[in-house]
Amino acid sequence: MVSQSSSAQGITGFVENQPQLSNDGRVGQVHLYLEGTFSDGGKLGYWTWGLVNHDWAEALVGLGYEVAPWCIIQAGAGLETDSRNTRWAANLWMGHGRWSVLTMSEFGGSGHWRRIVVNADVGRWGFGGMHQNDQGLGPRVEYRFNSGKPGAILWAATLVNSDSVATVYIGTRLAF
Repeated sequence: MVSQSSSAQGITGFVENQPQLSNDGRVGQVHLYLEGTFSDGGKLGYWTWGLVNHDWAEALVGLGYEVAPWCIIQAGAGLETDSRNTRWAANLWMGHGRWSVLTMSEFGGSGHWRRIVVNADVGRWGFGGMHQNDQGLGPRVEYRFNSGKPGAILWAATLVNSDSVATVYIGTRLAF
């Protein structure tokens, strides 16, 4: 996870509630992400990620590097509640102007997980697409309640997999 704020010293991040609605019912989960740099204006930083739902949880920590103002890479390791509990992560954020792409990948433990989010900012709105492993691919929209960062964001995505099964995500995020 990358919140695109690595250029300022201090800790930033977000907390997010992300219910998932599908034929299997509703699954709620809460995410917490924190990041910072080791020095003011530094390109090398740290991050931590936590996720919990009714029957599973994970926590990751890692390092990030700002390759350029438009590109941040991250790598980390952590634990999850699976019996094979070691987890690895690699994330990439690229953005220019109003466009951004975020790719998150995790390996180990319960298996591979990947999410890709493409976004184009139009004022307080963001429009794009999202892909997640077995959940599929589909449109994504977000609304930022204030024009600057940090702030509150409401987002939704409808993903359809290769079996034509739809999953709806509705997220509420508070960035700080």
